[in-house]
Amino acid sequence: MKPESTSHTAMTKLEYSLAMFTASAQTGRYSSRAVNIHGKTIDLTAGLRIAAEDIVARMPELQHIDLEKVHFSVFYSRHAKRILTFARCYPLPSGTRKRGRYTYRLEPVMTDHGKKAKYIVAFAWERFWNLSPRDRLETLVHELFHISPNFDGTLRQFGEKVHGKGLEWFDTIVYALSELYLPHELELEHPVLSLNLTPGLEVTFDKLKPPRWMLEP
Repeated sequence: MKPESTSHTAMTKLEYSLAMFTASAQTGRYSSRAVNIHGKTIDLTAGLRIAAEDIVARMPELQHIDLEKVHFSVFYSRHAKRILTFARCYPLPSGTRKRGRYTYRLEPVMTDHGKKAKYIVAFAWERFWNLSPRDRLETLVHELFHISPNFDGTLRQFGEKVHGKGLEWFDTIVYALSELYLPHELELEHPVLSLNLTPGLEVTFDKLKPPRWMLEP
């Protein structure tokens, strides 16, 4: 993670429509002019948080997670398909880092509960929502399972690696835990995990602001 010394604008909740999804080179925001044929706007990040609450309540291996200190967001990347990215878990460790004669500290990220986040869990627009509902559920479990059992702003480690013997090995654990604790069709109880990306569907979400290392004064 490269150190940064410049300030950034605060995260805002943005509204999107799937019928016309265009990026502005000037602002990085997205806009649309589609009619909301569904009659309501779906909050993706709120829905992901609710789904995570359900998962954490059912899975003993995730009981250490305080979701009031986890920020959920959505990111757009034209490279997501190429690098097979569905979601990311960003640790937010406390303390400072030294780079030469300079000291850096992570810029605070606040959750919707008004608490300082220890993690950001972010999902790729629109690659994550192109998965099947069950795969979306398991992807959410995958990212939550990355959170350290100490809940200290670091990632769970297997030896010195976050995926242990490899991604396939890690995903086998995630699949086994999901099969053991999460009944099939649970994903259908959460609209954010089961909705179809159809023209006219309007959604809102918190756009990812990647964690930044700020120069200490």
